[in-house]
Amino acid sequence: MKLTPYLYIYILFALSACTHSNSKNTVEKLPTPTLAIPANDSVFNPTLTAQEKQLQLSIDSFYTKAYLRGAYNGSVLITKNNRVLYNKSFGVANKKENIALKPTTSFELASVSKQFTAIAILKLYEQGKLNLGDSVGKYISNFPYKGVLLLDLLNHRSGLPNYTNFCADYIKVRDTLLSNSAVIQLMCTKKPLPQGKPNGRFTYCNTNYVVLARIVELVSGLDFPTYMHQQIFAPLGMRNSYIKNKHNAYAANEAVGYNTRYTVYGIDMHDGAYGDKGVFSSVQDMYVWDNMLRGNSFLKQITLKKAFTPYSFERDGKRNYGLGFRITLNDDKRPELIYHNGWWHGYRTLFYKNLPNDIMIVSLQNTTGKFVYNIKPIVALLTSGATTNAQDLDE
Repeated sequence: MKLTPYLYIYILFALSACTHSNSKNTVEKLPTPTLAIPANDSVFNPTLTAQEKQLQLSIDSFYTKAYLRGAYNGSVLITKNNRVLYNKSFGVANKKENIALKPTTSFELASVSKQFTAIAILKLYEQGKLNLGDSVGKYISNFPYKGVLLLDLLNHRSGLPNYTNFCADYIKVRDTLLSNSAVIQLMCTKKPLPQGKPNGRFTYCNTNYVVLARIVELVSGLDFPTYMHQQIFAPLGMRNSYIKNKHNAYAANEAVGYNTRYTVYGIDMHDGAYGDKGVFSSVQDMYVWDNMLRGNSFLKQITLKKAFTPYSFERDGKRNYGLGFRITLNDDKRPELIYHNGWWHGYRTLFYKNLPNDIMIVSLQNTTGKFVYNIKPIVALLTSGATTNAQDLDE
C-alpha cells in the first residue's frame, strides 16, 4: 500500500496539532521493570499426574475433532491451578509458505490487546506519572469532548464516538493507514457527535483505547510499540509479543489472518491505529502474561485490582467491565470470570480466567470462524461437570 501525498500531509499535521499540554513527564527516564516470571520448557510441558493426562487426552480429542472438520485453525493453551495441562497448535500459520502453527506463533490479538493498553496506563499510574481521574484534555490540547477522564476511557464510559465508524465519513483516501494521532486530530477538528455523556453509561468503543495508547506515548515520551517492548514485553520475557506496523510483511513466526476459505484477509485505514488492537502475541506468552496478573512484582495487586473491579451498574445482570477486561460477577457482585474476546481482519481470539476454579484458557485462531469461543465443554470438563457461568463469549 502506498502513502498518498494527501494523507502524508494530513498525518504530519495531525502529529503536531493535538499535543501534550503538560510535558513534564516526557523528559523523565522510565525505570526498567523487573522480570515477573521466567518461562521454560518444563513450565509448558510439565510432568502430569494420571488424572491430568486423562484431562489432556479429552481436551485433545475436542480440539482435534474441530480441526479435522475444518472448524479450528489455531493455538490453545489451558491451565488448571496454574499448571499447563494443554499446549498445542493446529493447522497453518502461513498457507502459501506451508508454515505450520506452533505454540510460539504470534497472532494479532484484536480486542484482547485492550488489556495490554490498560496495564500500560496502570503502570504509569503506579509510577506517579498520571492519575486515572485526569481529564483527557490535560494531555491532548483542543480535545473537544469535555469532562472525559482516563478512567472513563478505560472502562468504556466516555461516550466518545467510535473511530471505526466516523473516520470513513471524513477520509476518502482508503489505501493508507491512519495513525492514532490522525484519528485524534479528526476528533479535534471534525468533532463527530458523541454516543453519550461522560460516565453516563457503558458503551464499548474502540476509540477509548486508541486515545489511551496516544496518552501512553505523550506521557512516556516513547512511541507506543517501543514503550510496550521496553516496559512490558521484554521485562516480562514475552519473546513473541510486539506491536506491528501493518505495512510490514508477515514475519516467519507470525500467523497470517485468513477468512474461512483461507483467503488472506485485507487491511484498511483502521489498521494503522493501535491500543484497541495491534498487539501480536503467542499462547505461551499469554501464559507469562497471566502469571504477571497473578503476581505482585510487576504491578502491585492493589493496582491490578482496579482492572478487575466492575464499574457499570446502570443495567441489571452479571456481565460487567473493568479496565481492559470483561467481567462476569457472582451472586455477591464479585468477579467470577475475567476475560476478553477479539476479532479483527482474519483473527479470532479468547483470553479467559475462571477464578473460583483457577482455570485459564487462551485460544488464538487465524481464521474468521467462531469455534475459538467454544469453551463450555472444556470448562465443564475441568470443573468435573460443576455448574459455572461459562458462556459463548462474543465480542
